[in-house]
Amino acid sequence: MDVRLSHHDDAIVVHCAGTLDEVSAPDLRMAVDKALAQQPVAVVCDLGGVRCPVLKDLTLLFTIYHGTSHWPEPLFVLAGASSELSDQLSRLGMDRRFVVTDTVTRALEEMSRRPRPPAVKLKLGGHPRRVRAARRFAADHCRAWGEPALVGTVSLLVSELATTALRDGMAPEEVRLTLMTRRLRIAVRSEPQEVPDEFWSAAAARPSMGLFLVAELSRSCGTEPTGDGGGQLMWCLVDRTHEARRLGRLPI
Repeated sequence: MDVRLSHHDDAIVVHCAGTLDEVSAPDLRMAVDKALAQQPVAVVCDLGGVRCPVLKDLTLLFTIYHGTSHWPEPLFVLAGASSELSDQLSRLGMDRRFVVTDTVTRALEEMSRRPRPPAVKLKLGGHPRRVRAARRFAADHCRAWGEPALVGTVSLLVSELATTALRDGMAPEEVRLTLMTRRLRIAVRSEPQEVPDEFWSAAAARPSMGLFLVAELSRSCGTEPTGDGGGQLMWCLVDRTHEARRLGRLPI
């Protein structure tokens, strides 16, 4: 299967051409993951050139879809399917599970009308000294969003994600916070570049439990590739205060 990406404002279209089966599904999944790591508002899967001779192979789209569930946005949309493929989607009930449109253009139009969750980002410029600024940035926005109880946790998670990137030989470029209905999402994007020895040494010497601590303090976390250049995006989800109280994680 041939797969390529194109950018349309805040959305990314994954153009597919060829046969969807167990062999080609990993290529499609990898392309969707790369699209997600760029944090778009929507990922539109263009099925205009796709055929699926074996009906059950269409269920592979569910696996790809579930991989997008931790993202605050984007909506995962299927678009441009042929009449035969559309009938197959309907027979499997997938048109009730996915957003399905007849063309990519219509999908992009619908995405542009949807409300977006509040999100803020801070450019770090790949400079390790900016990690402290990222912690302050996170704390300030937790308070501004009415989540003062999360200041300590979110600030620590931002610091750990950025420090882990430094330990991996990456330079943190951007931190992004997104306020979802029940979660707050933290993402740190890093790129491979030379980090000054003194900063790397300081990061290595600093006591840190890295991603183990991130996993313990967050609802879920992970790392995604950002493209062919070796960059990565580390993310985690934290329960918002009202959700944490509902789950018994914070005192009422």
